[in-house]
Order: sequence, then C-alpha cells, then structure tokens
Amino acid sequence: MEKYFYINLEEGMPLCNDAERKLNNEITTAKRIGKKYAVIIHGYGSSGVGGVIRNMVIKTLPILKARHLIKEYVFGEDFNSNCLLIKTYPKLKENNYYNKANLGISIAVIN
Repeated sequence: MEKYFYINLEEGMPLCNDAERKLNNEITTAKRIGKKYAVIIHGYGSSGVGGVIRNMVIKTLPILKARHLIKEYVFGEDFNSNCLLIKTYPKLKENNYYNKANLGISIAVIN
C-alpha cells in the first residue's frame, strides 16, 4: 500500500480559500483511510517570491497540527538530512522529494 497521499493544490488553479478547503478535506481523508504521510503540492508562485497558496499552507499546517490531524510537517526547502522529521521518521528519505530543496511542496505526517 502506498504510504504517501498526494494533495495537489495547484490543480485547476483554485482560489486560495478553495485550496485551503481542499487541503483540510484531503488531510481528513488521508487520516480516515490510514495514510501515513501527505505530500502537499502547493507550488511556489509565479511571482518568484512565494505565492498565496504556499503562504496559506505555511499558515494552515500549524493549525492542522494543533487540531491533531497531523503530527508534524516540513516545508520542501527544509526536507533534508538536517530536518528533525527525518530523524524521527527515517523512512521519509525514500520520498522522491527528499533532498531536493523544493519550495513548491510540503510533507506532513498524518496523525
């Protein structure tokens, strides 16, 4: 069984509140069906300084953690051997995004 649940927030170019609703719904679904990790594809933004969906994800992940929907998270630029998440969940090294410094993704551990 695939451990990763992929959430593509860029698909269909949604407005920010639609992307936020999708993120909440998809994390809830991932938890319900027993997925261990979520790969959240939010993009970096076309302006070159980070987009509104990426910023929304940065603000929403701590809320999802406080609501006990996720245990922990890491942003793509920090998803490397130095991050605490890798030390706690070494299996995450098997993910294709590991050590890529990808500003357009985030990884969450489902609670």
